[in-house]
Amino acid sequence: MPYLTFLISLFIMMANIMPCRAFTVTWNFNYGLDRQNFDFVTNPPPDIFLDQSNYELRIWSNHFDIIPEIKMGDVAAKFIMRGNFEIKVQYRLNKALDNGTQIQLNLPNCALVRSNEGYDNYHVWIGYWEGGRATDDTSGVLRFVRTGVNLYAYANNDLIYTYNNYGSQDVTFSFVVQANPWGGWTGGSLDASFDNLEITAAELPGLAVSRPPPCLLLLE
Repeated sequence: MPYLTFLISLFIMMANIMPCRAFTVTWNFNYGLDRQNFDFVTNPPPDIFLDQSNYELRIWSNHFDIIPEIKMGDVAAKFIMRGNFEIKVQYRLNKALDNGTQIQLNLPNCALVRSNEGYDNYHVWIGYWEGGRATDDTSGVLRFVRTGVNLYAYANNDLIYTYNNYGSQDVTFSFVVQANPWGGWTGGSLDASFDNLEITAAELPGLAVSRPPPCLLLLE
């Protein structure tokens, strides 16, 4: 077994048996999408594309007009986060958002959104809007922190919404670029990039050792 792969495997084993608080995993996507731990899904296929050529994940489309349903490109995790966690990912808009475009970091029943739905904003979607805040950001960091049963949603360092009693269940996640007809989509194209995903969690069941691997750091 190559030494680096062995070292990462050892870190994961130690994280499972040592009384450490959590460990951190990062992806810089320099080698493209880690297919052991993520899927790229489009709805509907194959209208939305994943470009992995520039040391990031660019989700884009050609121009399309009014649509009857959401069209999206979705990078979805194959593993879960357990216990307390923090997850953050950088995003960049490669063009101004057309009306009805949404950039999202998704958890079950909760999405942190950078969108243009009548105006440029950050908000949280939990079946309805919460925490709407106007912005002119063209790049930034989307972040969730769960402590106990409460979930905190941040755009950059600004707290957008506190979801009290979200729950302590195991969760998966995805990050998405989408066109939403119910958000006011009137035609245009999608083009945004994600980079530098970082997760700190008590446990990450199902996480695969990738080659090249993500970087793991044990915390006391």
